[in-house]
Amino acid sequence: TTVIVQAAGFAFDRGWRLRGPGIEDETRLAVDGLVDGFVSEWHANRRAFPRGADVVFANGSSICALPRSTRIEEE
Repeated sequence: TTVIVQAAGFAFDRGWRLRGPGIEDETRLAVDGLVDGFVSEWHANRRAFPRGADVVFANGSSICALPRSTRIEEE
């Protein structure tokens, strides 16, 4: 399943620490405008792997994707 979420904005110099396949070490991602509890829902999504959802954040003309294999660590 792929879920597309309209985000108020996102940045790659702050926010969550992301790790997983396709990320050499770690990368950062902050997504503005998400509902409270998104990270908890994401952890539940990962526990269902390989089932689950991939998330694509969209904002204007930009997109950013979180495959279901990505691990999120909060700051």
